[in-house]
Amino acid sequence: MRNLAIGMNLLIVLLVLGSCGPNARDKALHSVFVSVNAARDGFLAYDLKHQQDLIDASPTPEAKEAVITAYRVTQAHIVELFDAAYRAIAAAAILKDGHSMPEVITAAALLKQALEDLTAKPAPAKPVAP
Repeated sequence: MRNLAIGMNLLIVLLVLGSCGPNARDKALHSVFVSVNAARDGFLAYDLKHQQDLIDASPTPEAKEAVITAYRVTQAHIVELFDAAYRAIAAAAILKDGHSMPEVITAAALLKQALEDLTAKPAPAKPVAP
């Protein structure tokens, strides 16, 4: 969870460094790459534990399957946001134009928000057995 928080805080740094000259731009791009990697590592650790917690809190095999299926929709969305962030970083590194850096900032901001939303959700209530 700590890595996830560090990664999200580093993404904030990128948002501040959005309007940079060429050298600062490369440094900002490197910073966001490191930040997204840290957020990814934090998410992977969180994701594994969170899925296990969901399973442990579910009383029946059917409830376990339902809660994991529902969570995996959110998980897939976050994986897509990581993919978009990495693609934006790659494009900005290759193109070195004035248009690609705002896309990196947007992708990073969307990822940051999704990770904050995920970790802000209260733990699911334990289902009541019939």
